[in-house]
This record gives sequence, structure tokens and C-alpha cells, in this order.
Amino acid sequence: MKKHKGILIVLLIIIVLASATVYLYYKENTRQTPDELMESERQKTSLAYKENLQYALNTCKNYDFIVVLNPAHGGTDIGHENAFGVEKDITLSICNQVIAENTDADIGIFLTRSQDVDINEEMRLSLINRVQPDLFIDVHLEKSANVNAYGTSVSYDTTYFDRKLSNMEFADIMEKSVVTAIEGFAVGIIDVTDKEDAAVLKGLTIPAVSIACGDMSNDKEGELLTREAYQKNIAKGILDGIYLAKQKLEE
Repeated sequence: MKKHKGILIVLLIIIVLASATVYLYYKENTRQTPDELMESERQKTSLAYKENLQYALNTCKNYDFIVVLNPAHGGTDIGHENAFGVEKDITLSICNQVIAENTDADIGIFLTRSQDVDINEEMRLSLINRVQPDLFIDVHLEKSANVNAYGTSVSYDTTYFDRKLSNMEFADIMEKSVVTAIEGFAVGIIDVTDKEDAAVLKGLTIPAVSIACGDMSNDKEGELLTREAYQKNIAKGILDGIYLAKQKLEE
């Protein structure tokens, strides 16, 4: 009996060692090089972009009024971060909430990225130009050196001007709508025409703004920004601003 137990123990040891050897071999031989990882990420991003663009092109014709939202960052570009979360996840969540909360059947809302991928500026602008929306809204977060900083700001570029709805007026509408929805603090609207800030706004020929929904350097606001209920309120504010801007353009 003892002899049999000894044999079983030896067999178990052999099996464990063999399994460990196979695992280590597989791990070592399937490990991707930095170049391979970069190429894999590039292919993933390209596929996600093409699928998202095709969906937008196929679907946008069903709507009378089109809005494109730009969830900042994505993929390896995580944006700002704090102890509670990362910017790329928060911006995408807010934008998805905007789509979910939309109650106007005439408005189609599309994203420059619908997945966690790093879409570059050229791809984002290409989607905007091909979908030809009536409004464009960039959604991002701030993280300042001042840990007490908080609040919502909206940037705009004056290069393009629409008599019915200037970018400055659009920025004012969006800031008031979001701040009202979250009962927050208005930092102000910012003219970035002669600055490198908000590069995604440059060259657009539609009303376009960039919303900083909050500041991740502030622990209280930084934690709030990761809450689904708070993100939903931000989304409702963005929607209220979209509805008001649509009214202005249709007057």
C-alpha cells in the first residue's frame, strides 16, 4: 500500500513538472515583441475604426440631424488618471450615456470611437468629414497642478462662424447646460483660436466645441467623474445643449 502511494506521489510530481514546463515553453514562445505588440494594436485600432465608420455611414442617413461626439483618448493613450480611474474610460462612458439618454428620434448621435482604441486625430477628422454632422462635441477631462481645481469649461474656435449659431454661443450653451445638469461650477468658455489647444476643433466647418467635464486633480470631483449616476447627469446636460443648439440652427 505504501509502495503504491509512493508511486502515485512520484507520478503527480512528474505531471506537475511536465505541466509547468509546457506552460513556460508556451509562454516564452508566444510572447510578442514590442514591434509585434505595436502592430497588433495598430490592426485592432484600424479594424475598430473601419467598423465604427461603416456603422455611422450606414445609419446616419436615417436621421435629419446628426451629432458626432469625440470621446478623448483611448487604447494605449489613457489620457489623465487618478486613484479612481482613467480619462479614456470616463469620456467613452459619458458619450455612450448621451446616446442612451437621447429621446429625439430625429437626432442621430455617433462617436469617433466606440471601443477602447487609440484613434488618431487624422482618423477622427476623417470620420467627421465623411459623416458630415450638424454639430461636433469633443468630450475630455482636465487635470491641473492645483489639486483644489474643479468645474466645467468649454473651448471653442472662432475660425468658423455660423450666423445662426457661432462657436462662442455654442460653447456658452453647452457650459450652461452641463453645469445646470450636474449642479456644478462654471469655469468659463475659452477661445482657443490662436492656441494649439483642442486641435480636433481646427478646420471644422460646423459648430464645434470641446467640453472639459471636470478636473481629475480634485479628489472629490475626480471620484464623482467615475460614478455612473454623475456621468449620466453630464450626458443629460450635453443632450440639453444639443437640443438647444438644434433649435438655434433650425430657427
